Amino acid sequence: MAVLRHLIAAPASNCALRDQAAELHLKGECKLRAAVQAQVERLQALSVNRMDQVEEYEERLGASCSRVSALESRATAVEKERLRLHGLVHTLQATLQETEGDLMGEQHHHRDLNAQMEEAEAARVAMASHYQVLEQESSDMKQAVDNMQEVRRQVVD
Repeated sequence: MAVLRHLIAAPASNCALRDQAAELHLKGECKLRAAVQAQVERLQALSVNRMDQVEEYEERLGASCSRVSALESRATAVEKERLRLHGLVHTLQATLQETEGDLMGEQHHHRDLNAQMEEAEAARVAMASHYQVLEQESSDMKQAVDNMQEVRRQVVD
């Protein structure tokens, strides 16, 4: 390019040479402009492509942010449910301990009732035995009375 500029600036005697240099200079500029224009168009296409990619990435990022937000909401809900269940477990454990205490008391009371029933049964057996003795004594006394009345009748007769 510098040579072409030098030739264009040459004296008029070299007019044909100068015209030829100017023509070559113009052709070179046209080729250079065309190359620059092609490069600009290629860069614009790349820029459009990059902008499309940026938009796609932004959409993906937005979708990812939405999913993250949904997951965070779900995690919060799961944590609340975990805390609720944890409280429920503690309540059930307290109720279970209370029920076990009541059951122990009932078992103790049941043992006391069994002991009382055994004592009552032993007393019933003893009373039944005593009743049989009394019945036997009553029968013996009736027999003695009958015998005395028989003796009295015999004496009176």
